[in-house]
Amino acid sequence: MQAILSTLRKDDSLLWGVVFLIVSFGLFTFTSDIYDVSFDFFTGTFFFHYALTLIYLIVVFSRNKRETGRYFKFNSFAHNILLLQLFNISAYALNRSIAVFDISTIWVTVFLLVSNIMLTVYALSGSFKNKYLNHFFLAIAGIAILFHLYESLYVMQLYPITALSFWFFGISLHSFVPLLMMIAHIKVVRRYLKKTEAGDYLPTTLTIWIATLFFLFLFTCRFHEVNQLVDDSFHDSQEAYQDHSLPAWFSLSQKMEKDWISKRALLCGVSYTDAGLWKRRSWGGRFNSRIEHDPLVVIASFFSEGIKIPINDRITILRFLYDERHKTERKLWSGDNLSTSDIVTNVRLYPEYRLAYTEKVFKIHNSRVQRFGRPREALYTFHLPEGAVVTSASLWVEGEERPAYLTTQSKADSAYQTI
Repeated sequence: MQAILSTLRKDDSLLWGVVFLIVSFGLFTFTSDIYDVSFDFFTGTFFFHYALTLIYLIVVFSRNKRETGRYFKFNSFAHNILLLQLFNISAYALNRSIAVFDISTIWVTVFLLVSNIMLTVYALSGSFKNKYLNHFFLAIAGIAILFHLYESLYVMQLYPITALSFWFFGISLHSFVPLLMMIAHIKVVRRYLKKTEAGDYLPTTLTIWIATLFFLFLFTCRFHEVNQLVDDSFHDSQEAYQDHSLPAWFSLSQKMEKDWISKRALLCGVSYTDAGLWKRRSWGGRFNSRIEHDPLVVIASFFSEGIKIPINDRITILRFLYDERHKTERKLWSGDNLSTSDIVTNVRLYPEYRLAYTEKVFKIHNSRVQRFGRPREALYTFHLPEGAVVTSASLWVEGEERPAYLTTQSKADSAYQTI
């Protein structure tokens, strides 16, 4: 830390870069609940992030001219990394409006935070004093190379568009961020391998690459195995002499192992992005869950044909095995940007009548009100005690009672779709 502070005191341009980075990251984190694919980036915070990037680019240009005599000679690794990190945050801010990647799954988010923080600290300090920390960062950098290679291949289809539209304020150049991040981590690995202790660092680099690729191979094999099991089971259930007393999904649920890879295989194309990329299935928008981007699922689905059973059967299996009923409920409109800010519950018990009256007051916050007033839908699940039934229900909206009519599920579903 002392080395970083000393470096920042000596170079104002680095200090400004760190300040810009903290401000940009703080704003990005503060507005993390804003995720609305509206293709309207003029109303978002993107331009603030992009403005900080452009301002710091001018600062770096000025520094390059002063130190090297040329504007485009980017010879300072620390300045380049700070500029790249600002560009990276700007790209993720743009992705909130013009979605190329769906929301990152938790492990991706954690990995990106760790890898980018360590890359920034390394760029400012030059190295880590602790030997084990150096090996850890080298392992992270090795995985980051593979991760950003994957991202670069994923957005490769955007490169022609980038080449044709880069003149529009350079916004399309954000598609090159994964490629630039990969190059930055390659430079980090090369720096370690050029050190006198390269003999210690080379095994770490090779081990992490082999381990990562081997894990990806195992995941893909298991993913394909689940897909094959599902397809074969449903195919066998259609044979003439099979016992049809139980539905196919029930028999399959008994055969499947309840593990996290099986769950992802079943949710591929529903709650997880599949390898369809730009031809992505639209199932995810029909259910009460956001589509998440998990590189493991995308890569595995690229090498596996995917589950071909009807979507309703797949949802039934998910509900049976993983208690995913709430997430797999169908919705007509998106619930993005909606959050429950407050809940007040009032309960009255009437033991002599074996009756309970429950009143819940919800305050729902919309973090991003659209100019064109697009509908939003919030879905709540209420759990009843065993043996309990609902005898009546009402929805109060701004003091107006809207009584519910209890009916069969099919009639309720038909009424819901006519809204």
